Amino acid sequence: DTDWLDVRRRLVNVLFGVKDGRLPARRKPDAVVLSFEDQVFGNCLCATRGLCPASACAKQVKVRRLVWTIKVPVNDTYTIALNSTALLSFNTSGLAPDNEPPSSVIWPEVSIAPNGEGDTLVIYHNGHGQPCTQEGCSLDQDGTIDWLNRLGYDTLHMFMPLYQCNHDPSIGCDHAWFDQFLEQGAPVFRLFLEPVVLAINYAIETLGYRRVVL
Repeated sequence: DTDWLDVRRRLVNVLFGVKDGRLPARRKPDAVVLSFEDQVFGNCLCATRGLCPASACAKQVKVRRLVWTIKVPVNDTYTIALNSTALLSFNTSGLAPDNEPPSSVIWPEVSIAPNGEGDTLVIYHNGHGQPCTQEGCSLDQDGTIDWLNRLGYDTLHMFMPLYQCNHDPSIGCDHAWFDQFLEQGAPVFRLFLEPVVLAINYAIETLGYRRVVL
């Protein structure tokens, strides 16, 4: 019979460049920056139907920008070091306007902002989102984050290496750039996988989320 735990250990060793089969254990980002950003609520039909400006359906929401520096040794003289950025936003079910009527905006009589983190975090990975440059670095590019927040979930918006919030203009949006290091045996897939592992560590071990959904 196949020893699947041993298969997993060997896979972790190859992907992360380790020897003990253990995933990275860091519990905190290298930087946490708090900001407030305008969130246009997608359920606000007034703006969707062009009966009012989008700004009429917007409210400032709290966002934490989390940054991890991921390092992958290539040889004795060179180590790849890239930042991985994620945007943590929170439940807006007590802040969002009513779905109706479509001709005006009705906000809650009493806005209820979350006191802290909820019990469930949804990680949303933007993949090969476009535009791939810093222009595409936004809290909510297609309305998915807003939808999840209005449902009552906290969300962590993550990005691919070299894409959007992780874009490096000296390299561009080109994952073929990693081939030169892969050919030397460097575990470059770590740059893609480790940010998600570290985000889960931070969510559960530091922030206290009970459930994490990707």
